Amino acid sequence: MQDKVEHPQSSRKSKKNPCKLLLSMKFSFDIIAPLYDRLIPYREPTEILNDLTTPFQKMIEIGAGTGKFAEFFTHLAQEVWLLDPSPRMLIRAKRRNPQFKIKLGVAEHLPFPNNFFDLVLVSDSLHHWDDHNKGIAEIKRCLKPGGTLVIVEINPKTRPGRFITSMEKTLLMKSTFFTPDQLHSLLTSNGLRTTKARKIRGPTYYLLATKPAP
Repeated sequence: MQDKVEHPQSSRKSKKNPCKLLLSMKFSFDIIAPLYDRLIPYREPTEILNDLTTPFQKMIEIGAGTGKFAEFFTHLAQEVWLLDPSPRMLIRAKRRNPQFKIKLGVAEHLPFPNNFFDLVLVSDSLHHWDDHNKGIAEIKRCLKPGGTLVIVEINPKTRPGRFITSMEKTLLMKSTFFTPDQLHSLLTSNGLRTTKARKIRGPTYYLLATKPAP
């Protein structure tokens, strides 16, 4: 079995139990929940939507915040789940769309059975995870064979990406950003197959991956 990739900027390992990890992230995002939608603007991700033409039964966004990004994908799935460590974020998401199914939690400990989702979204949250290998392994476990993973991230090697990285360090957020090549390595080392990587605009890019059939 292929060893897990250790990235230079992602060497920290999670020594927290699930409850402590949840509480630490909950505190950070509960504080900004009332202002989140104003601070983090989203435009319709037409590039990603054009790549997702097949309807899905169950989808989830991990680190969904107030559900603003997931709202663009609701027409694609019969059942839409949101996972976030912040209760205040999820309360606002439920107000946005009462059809959302919400769950408190973190990527490293997904409270779902094996092969449960056929679409997983991760937008602007991967860099906040405590243990990236564990989070991706959990996604693989919960993703159906042939299912799709979409990750939207900031490339830290771009000029605006370096500014965002510095800003989050100044705010003591301990964020870990991945270049497209590093993210590709992270996914493939955990048994997923990447199918597409594309720049959206500025420092933002997205990567598509699938869980191979057994």
